[in-house]
Amino acid sequence: MFATGLNAPLTEALLIITGAFPSLLYNIQEKMLDQISIALTGKPFIHPNSAKLREAGTPHPQPSSTMQFSPEKDKTAIQFALTTLGTFNLPDNLLLDFLRNVVVNFLDDVHP
Repeated sequence: MFATGLNAPLTEALLIITGAFPSLLYNIQEKMLDQISIALTGKPFIHPNSAKLREAGTPHPQPSSTMQFSPEKDKTAIQFALTTLGTFNLPDNLLLDFLRNVVVNFLDDVHP
């Protein structure tokens, strides 16, 4: 289902699924945040308190001041990812870290 990346049909389907099966909500939220992160940064998001992060001994993700908008990035995909971020029901604890570590890099973007 996630193989095609972030797109409108996926987002719509996941909204329907989370409404019908609330027990799947958190897993879907994590996967959706990964898809948004892939669209924005090219890699999945790892929450700083993630068990995967602790097990790997990886340091907490830090905002990258070197991440700049490049013309090669698909502007439409980035806009859709940011729109989805604002409209998809995501948990506050994941969202805050995601905003701090990923989205903050787009605040000074000259190509909104």
